Amino acid sequence: LHLNCIHKHTHTPFPLPPPLPPPLPPHLSHTYTVASYLFFHFISFLLSSSLLVPISLCSIDHSHKMNSPTHEELEELDGHLHKDLITDAAFDHFGTRLATCGVDHQVIIMDLVKGQWQKSTSKGPEMNEALSRIAWCHPRFGTALAVGGLDGGVVIWREEATPGQRKETTWNKLTTVLVSGGVSDLSFAPSHMGFVLCIASRHGQVVVYTGDNVQDTVNWEGPEVSVSVGASPKLSWSKSRVWKEYLAIGCRDAEPGLALYKYNKQQREVTFIRSISKNSVTDVSFAPSMGRSFLYLAASYEDGFIRIFKLTKTTQASTGSTSAQSKTTANPTSTTSTTTTTTSPSSSTTSARKRVDQDIGGVALEIMFEQQVHKGSASRVAWDITGTLLASAGQDDRFPLYQCVEGKWELTDIQQHHHQDLQPIHQQQTQDASLMFQ
Repeated sequence: LHLNCIHKHTHTPFPLPPPLPPPLPPHLSHTYTVASYLFFHFISFLLSSSLLVPISLCSIDHSHKMNSPTHEELEELDGHLHKDLITDAAFDHFGTRLATCGVDHQVIIMDLVKGQWQKSTSKGPEMNEALSRIAWCHPRFGTALAVGGLDGGVVIWREEATPGQRKETTWNKLTTVLVSGGVSDLSFAPSHMGFVLCIASRHGQVVVYTGDNVQDTVNWEGPEVSVSVGASPKLSWSKSRVWKEYLAIGCRDAEPGLALYKYNKQQREVTFIRSISKNSVTDVSFAPSMGRSFLYLAASYEDGFIRIFKLTKTTQASTGSTSAQSKTTANPTSTTSTTTTTTSPSSSTTSARKRVDQDIGGVALEIMFEQQVHKGSASRVAWDITGTLLASAGQDDRFPLYQCVEGKWELTDIQQHHHQDLQPIHQQQTQDASLMFQ
């Protein structure tokens, strides 16, 4: 990102600052402080140099390539990658490390060194089961990974320096959590919420764990908080501090489909807020907030549809009213009579109109984009860092891009992936493609 300052509506260079102001006059030392004196000269400089003109921010330089592994780099690492199906991949907070897991029980770490991706010199953590999901925690809690298995085991690993070795590191096990039915998804909450890990099982149980110490081990605060949803749920935490502790959960079952929840850390409960759509969901993702007062929520569906929702807080939410909210003990489907049911149109054309439903639970819902983009099931959705560009992946080997143009979301590009040289090991086994923006 570059900051382009336009002086007097022309592309003239940024004006040079004036010389420093003269020393403070002795006869004014008893009247003005040094701070007010410098502030007066600073305001005079702004007015005299005519800087109060439009400034264009965030002009993107497309000449820089994304720091993602290229096909040639992956071929060079062919002997060091997984020996079986890769199930998930995740970038760390800084985008300089990539962790992958697979059904070969391995976790492989790749580092970005001088613009090139290299396999980490330290051996990644290993488990005794096929792995399904992986996630990095925020660096304020150290370099740690949460790895979930298909048999229901979730292990949190921390990377630490090897004694006597300057560059060697080892992955030590901090704690283990058992989930019945296998891990469908796992996600760390934003760092401002603390060390919070949400785990979803394939049987439809979503459990939230809160830790108070992440040193040699993880000390969980009190009992875990759980809520029952549909089969194979997918998770996404709101990254906005305004929408703190909001969690979106999408399930394969049309009931409850995609719904919005809120986690209360003090009362240790998960509250159902409202239903969003009644379709089979394969993935869900909140966009980075970037200071917005509303939220963008993207979801992929089993019928190939991609939908982008806009969530806006109403007066009811700001005043803290919870009359329309149900506790975790209640059935979320009991509020379906007042929620919007999103059905799949027979055609694959874009729904140009915006549909707004009534205020439910203090949150208003607006559908910004709806189109059957993929032929077959859509697998994953992922946002860029600004929340203005969305990508999706599906079983049709296509990677469409969606962009917000003048407040309207449009399908801008469709990338086709041809894996002629990269044939999967199991031709008959279909696995969701893992897609990330960094």
